[in-house]
Amino acid sequence: MHGHSTAAVAPRMGGAMEIPDRLNGWVLAFGTLLLLAIALFPSVWIGGAGLGLIGWYSRRFWSAEDAIWAMLIVACVWASSRSGGLQYWKWMRFIPAVALLGHAFKKLRSGTRALRASWLSFTLLVLVITGFPGLLSKTPGSALFETVLLSTLWPCYLILCMPQNEKAWVARESMVFHVGAVVLLAAVVLRMLNPELSHLDSRWRGMFGNPNEFSHWWLLMFVVLGVRGLRQTGTKYAFWTLVTAGILALTATRGALIGIVLSGMGFVFARARTGTVKGLVFLACIAVAAVVYTDEVVGWAKDVLPEYLVREENLELGGGRLVAWEFGWAEVMKEPWWGHGGGYEEQIFKEFEAYLSLRNHQGFSHNSWLAFAINYGIPGATLLFVALFTRLKLFTSPFALLALPPIVVSLVVEGWLTAPLSASAPLFFAVSGLTGAWKASMDHPTQQKPEHES
Repeated sequence: MHGHSTAAVAPRMGGAMEIPDRLNGWVLAFGTLLLLAIALFPSVWIGGAGLGLIGWYSRRFWSAEDAIWAMLIVACVWASSRSGGLQYWKWMRFIPAVALLGHAFKKLRSGTRALRASWLSFTLLVLVITGFPGLLSKTPGSALFETVLLSTLWPCYLILCMPQNEKAWVARESMVFHVGAVVLLAAVVLRMLNPELSHLDSRWRGMFGNPNEFSHWWLLMFVVLGVRGLRQTGTKYAFWTLVTAGILALTATRGALIGIVLSGMGFVFARARTGTVKGLVFLACIAVAAVVYTDEVVGWAKDVLPEYLVREENLELGGGRLVAWEFGWAEVMKEPWWGHGGGYEEQIFKEFEAYLSLRNHQGFSHNSWLAFAINYGIPGATLLFVALFTRLKLFTSPFALLALPPIVVSLVVEGWLTAPLSASAPLFFAVSGLTGAWKASMDHPTQQKPEHES
């Protein structure tokens, strides 16, 4: 695995270009200019043209399926923006989402009976878990909307997120890597050209709605960088680790920092060929020890990390997330078995926004499992997580050591998984699909040669 080159074959279209293994300068320049044009000249026409061009060059370099993923990932990033001129992305993201649904159903029709049975069983599972509480909800309209989104997008994400052969896997990895680099480069340039747009209370957010979204989105990208590091050299991984440290220093996001540390440790274990179960148990023990010895960990953080990153006054007040979790858990206990129905979490946190803000909290529950438990009950939320993680092969992937810990950390401190079109959700499926698909199609990659090397 470590010495395998990711050189790839030409895409299906017209035999024009070879799929780039390293970052392609033309792709970076073109993609960055498109994102800057969208940010600096907010217009639905420029946004639509930019989205179309992203799809065009993604299809040219990779494949039609990868182009849909690239457009959806970028559109959901823009949809998180709080800039008034960019709010049209709230509805424009549905364009690539519909394209993804169409491509998934096309693949479903031409697929095997096992694929259709798997899709149907998972769809029915999501429908039952989210639909039944919706029937009992006081706001069935919003509950129905959440059920439709989850039961259509999640199963279709699963159909398309796992490449089925080495050629498709390399193309998907290259696409995700380039999209991440383009978003990062555009955010850096935007920071220089328009600091007001790219900052929130002195914290860097790029084109995202807030710094936390940026950090946790990049945390998922860091998993891809770890995968590339295992398959290539540790030097490149060290470089991207430094880049990531710089991002976290500017966004001042503590949860993502924890995820990066655990992912880095997982990378070391994987590089040393430590067993997956042993490595995960060891990382879990470290996480439990950090919780048990919270005072010591906080004291160490105060001594080592910059004050703006630690935000000591926030820790002394208990932290906004602790307030959110206590409030959210109280709502779970009101309907622990069936929940309140889809959309309730957002509704109840908005209703008590003034009260929660006095206790140093903004936003919703900041925990994906807790949000699902509020909406669908404890059994439903747990079953959703287990079923989804099992389908994505996150527990059994050879890359589980570097993928599972940061993903779990992100889901513990953020609630983005509840919204299938949030900034991080499409990237989560794309990245998880990469780590999960390796086992099925590329157990012995060094025995396969790309077509152009045959």
